[in-house]
Amino acid sequence: MKERCWLLLDDGVIEVSNKSENGFSFDPEEFHDVLTNHKVLGIIHTHEKNCAPSIHDIEGMMWWNFPWIIMAPTCIKGYILDLGVKEININPFFLEMLKDLFMKLSD
Repeated sequence: MKERCWLLLDDGVIEVSNKSENGFSFDPEEFHDVLTNHKVLGIIHTHEKNCAPSIHDIEGMMWWNFPWIIMAPTCIKGYILDLGVKEININPFFLEMLKDLFMKLSD
């Protein structure tokens, strides 16, 4: 399953193209356009098996200092990089919205 990626913005959520077949990589032009026109509050993406951040995720957290939310079939978790990778609490309302999104992706 190819990972899917979204940016959590101050005014909604937008899916961005994944240019990678293994993991995820944003299209630089598309990502720049979003950064120019919106305030990014977090990155949301899928994993096939679990919600543990990959090495690639941790490297990305070093570049982009906002929460990373990972969705897999059995979990949804959020992380930040703060003297190491730390799991963060996800607002229950937002968590329900993410579960609904993941269920739609599974159809």
